[in-house]
Amino acid sequence: MKATLDSIRLPISNGSTPQPDAVDADHPSFARKLGAEAIGTFMLTLVAAGAPVIAAAAHATGPGAAGAAAVGLILMVMAFSIGPISGCHINPAVTLGFALRGAFHWSRVVPYWIAQIVGASVAALLLLAVFGNIQHLGSNIPAPSAGPVAAMIMEAALTTMLVLVVLATAEESSTVGPNAAIAVGATLALVGMFGGAVSGASVNPARSIGPALISGTFSDLWVYIVGPLLGAAIAVGLDALIHGSRKPTFSQAEGR
Repeated sequence: MKATLDSIRLPISNGSTPQPDAVDADHPSFARKLGAEAIGTFMLTLVAAGAPVIAAAAHATGPGAAGAAAVGLILMVMAFSIGPISGCHINPAVTLGFALRGAFHWSRVVPYWIAQIVGASVAALLLLAVFGNIQHLGSNIPAPSAGPVAAMIMEAALTTMLVLVVLATAEESSTVGPNAAIAVGATLALVGMFGGAVSGASVNPARSIGPALISGTFSDLWVYIVGPLLGAAIAVGLDALIHGSRKPTFSQAEGR
């Protein structure tokens, strides 16, 4: 989920020593990667959770398809902006998918998850400060006509679609390149339009956990943790079936 750098050229000082600024730019520290993930997830959650909150505050109809499109667009622009730093996972399911596919160090999974949840929680705090605790701060809640089990299955199916596209575009980075951001953003918008009425189409545990923690809405939170993580595992299996041993590299998954 990043714009892969086709080449890395480090300016050389005195003919032999890489300049510190160039090294820092091309090889961001792990702390910078975590910061990028927190900021990216903050932006994503602010849009995804903020859409229903703002609609309620303005006494307007729900965000509907426009809200789903906005979430896809924010993911796309964040992929272009922070993709070269952290890989722009901004979703624990994506991080898990890369790790299961062997393209992301397992030692970095939990720190990425923590950064993502922190970013989502700060977004929820901002919504609380501005609008108060309305619409459960955009927490995902299964549709009453569907129930939690159906919502969990839908979250798993939708996340499978999203993570499969993420992995596939990373594997084809030499031909897809920066267009991966467009493909992944479009997929997120699509799943929101398709499955939002059933589960809210979170497909992102951090996006669900942040508003739930701040608003105290925990009754069906498990749906939005189990479903996306299960979907990520299914996507990895499907990707291995389609691409075989071909998989993203560590540099593609981590933004380098």
